[in-house]
Amino acid sequence: MRIDGILKKYDRLAIFVDYDGTIVPLKGWEPHKSKPDAELIRIVRELSRIPYVQLTIISGRNFNELNKYFPIKGIFVAGAYGGIIRDRVNKIYYLVSPSSIRYSLSIAKRVILSIIRKQHGFVFEDKLVGFALHYGQAYHGAKDKVFGRISEFFERFALKGDFNLFDWRSSVELVHKAVSKGNGVKYILENLTPPYYYPVYFGDDITDRYALEPINEASGSFFFVGENIESVDEVRAFLKAVIQKYRGTGAYESEQVQLPNEILRKGKTGFKDILKTLLEVQEEEISEREEEGI
Repeated sequence: MRIDGILKKYDRLAIFVDYDGTIVPLKGWEPHKSKPDAELIRIVRELSRIPYVQLTIISGRNFNELNKYFPIKGIFVAGAYGGIIRDRVNKIYYLVSPSSIRYSLSIAKRVILSIIRKQHGFVFEDKLVGFALHYGQAYHGAKDKVFGRISEFFERFALKGDFNLFDWRSSVELVHKAVSKGNGVKYILENLTPPYYYPVYFGDDITDRYALEPINEASGSFFFVGENIESVDEVRAFLKAVIQKYRGTGAYESEQVQLPNEILRKGKTGFKDILKTLLEVQEEEISEREEEGI
């Protein structure tokens, strides 16, 4: 579906947006240092106030970093390639526990850091469930040497089933196979999204391709920057159009009361249903705290 037809046809949207290169411009040879500007924060804050819109910012970025960028209730934040998810009311979901993959991650980290030691122009980024090695400022000779050693490591260790390897836009990424943006999108759509919300995904890099399958399964729309959508500005223009559609209507609230996903997903609207679900959620949270010894 064309992007200009989505708002005409659908009133309830589940919008997924990648971060780097999709809603913020890439920052030279250090893309991991791009931070949200005031306009983007304003857009996200306004979208969080629209009950008919479920916004998810999904990224390979470290979850803790992404969470600090968007401390806004009413939206989803999915960091670590969708492996760690924060919902509308700040409840956290782990699709895979970092501790369960710690062994293979620690080996990979030690090997990569030893490979780039004393090499100039490389920037190492820890993403909790994988790593990125940015090489935009490295000399060609150094690149070839480092790539050769990483490839050798990947062949001997990673291809045994632990990591996916991506070489994309002056960065090499090793991502644990336990997580992907596709798995994150699939989990959110199946467990945390009302079935009548129309899914729309915006991405720009190779890891976003994994989200295409669950979006297609849900009969949604997938937009890739540089292909069927032109730029970061066009993605933001769509988000602004969503806000404009609901501003001044009963669906736009300056102080929206956020209900748990269990209520929204099941479409419960009666007072008794809402009260019952709120009590169930409260009991679950108390049980979780008791198990954790809090």
